[in-house]
Amino acid sequence: MGSGSRDGYVPPPTDNLIQEIQERREEARRQLLDGDVNRFLRSVLASCERDPEQSSEHLDQLKDALSEDVEMERFLFGGSVAKHTFVDGLSDIDALVVLAPGFSKAKTPTGILHEFYSTLQERLPEASIREIRKGELAVTVAYRDGTEVQLLPAIQTRGKLAIRNVTGRGWLAIEPGRFHKALSQANRQLGGVLVPTIKLVKSMVSRLPEQHRPTGYHIESLCLKAVEQYKGPCTPKALLPHVFNSAAELVRKPMRDITGQSRSVDANLGPADSGARKAASRAFAAIAKRLNQARSLAQWMDTVGGANT
Repeated sequence: MGSGSRDGYVPPPTDNLIQEIQERREEARRQLLDGDVNRFLRSVLASCERDPEQSSEHLDQLKDALSEDVEMERFLFGGSVAKHTFVDGLSDIDALVVLAPGFSKAKTPTGILHEFYSTLQERLPEASIREIRKGELAVTVAYRDGTEVQLLPAIQTRGKLAIRNVTGRGWLAIEPGRFHKALSQANRQLGGVLVPTIKLVKSMVSRLPEQHRPTGYHIESLCLKAVEQYKGPCTPKALLPHVFNSAAELVRKPMRDITGQSRSVDANLGPADSGARKAASRAFAAIAKRLNQARSLAQWMDTVGGANT
């Protein structure tokens, strides 16, 4: 007779076997949740994609309006459009309007900016425009459909692009492609997951109170910095809580703008450990905590869809 059970008797499982069964069940549950959450996140991304035809129509309209009085060489997309992190209704479209040498030579950057503003005020149809604003560097056109387009006058000088300097009387060389290159490299290293994650972060952060909310470029910079040493799974579900947890620390100090367009990407939040920075840090930490503690698809849906609660 063999050494197995007798008379239908089955020996009780050992502690090791019980632990192994529990671990397998937990792993199966985790894998099921991962799949459900990542499918949900893909649906969120699909819902906030921009309308390319609408954006193209706006840009064509702006080009036509400016060309009446402004001599341009070309439009160069910057901001979220160039980096593919655009989220419909949550991001600006930035364009560097590269001026013809003869047009820019006899004018100051401040004068050119005013010419942009007055030309657009005069020539754009009031029916589709909600507001036209002139800032220190750009003219922003806000459409009634929610789209905002920022137009920055720029020139080509000594092989580099340049925008208005701090005095408004001269030009400052910039490297607009430097951040794009760093972001593209990090996105490739993470299997293409970083850019979708940035879009999700933008969508969630948009629900925070405005005084706690970083700009789109600041969010991109926070996400890029957060993944410098990241070694975890390359999925939006894994990356989201990591980014928010890292951002809670990073947002407390100003971040340098590597493109040279400004001293920092987050001047709107004030100096290190300002009240606005501490509030943003607490908001990010709260989101990270909820994501880390989420144990069901419903909890993930509530957090991703309700980052302000």
